[in-house]
Amino acid sequence: MPHTAAIHRIETSRLIAVVRLDDAGPIPRVVEALLGGGISIVEITLTTPGAMDMIAVLRAEYGNEILLGAGSILNAAQAAQAADAGAEFLVSPVFSSGMMDVAAKTGLVAIPGAYTPTEILRATEAGADFVKVFPSDGLGPAFIKAVLAPMPALKLIPTGGVTLDNARSWIEAGSTALGLGSALVSPQAVRRGEYGELRLRASRLCDSIA
Repeated sequence: MPHTAAIHRIETSRLIAVVRLDDAGPIPRVVEALLGGGISIVEITLTTPGAMDMIAVLRAEYGNEILLGAGSILNAAQAAQAADAGAEFLVSPVFSSGMMDVAAKTGLVAIPGAYTPTEILRATEAGADFVKVFPSDGLGPAFIKAVLAPMPALKLIPTGGVTLDNARSWIEAGSTALGLGSALVSPQAVRRGEYGELRLRASRLCDSIA
């Protein structure tokens, strides 16, 4: 998907499902559940064993039906591998200049991580399309609102601490989009094969920010 189209999709869909599991095997069924609930942007973290291979599988199977990203990227080598596997956006918990370089060369969406207002601005100035505010659980929606007051052009995606119950508050505070991990894709639910529960969570989340 072209860079501008991927950015638009994130800005309009506003929800990124962050998939971090002990085994990549169940991920296709997780994706089906998420799609059934209305979420079509999926980030596969590289901490998941077999993540790169699974990204390639999902890209071949779903095409543009999902916007597919790779997360937990820490360096240029991982970013390049993710791009080769078919990722369309790259996410890091920190600012990785290597990841940013690869994103610029490949035309992929870059979402580096930052925590403080200074880090957020520097990431934006370095070419970030969005900034992952991480970990956001110790900050809260009020932090997003405060940062955007003097810098309203920032595109922030809080991740870590976003739940089904507080998602709307993060959006109302001015977040461009939200990243949800275990609050949405619960590893326990996946182990129990409760994919219907994942679909219901996705649907409830979509309804809450509609």
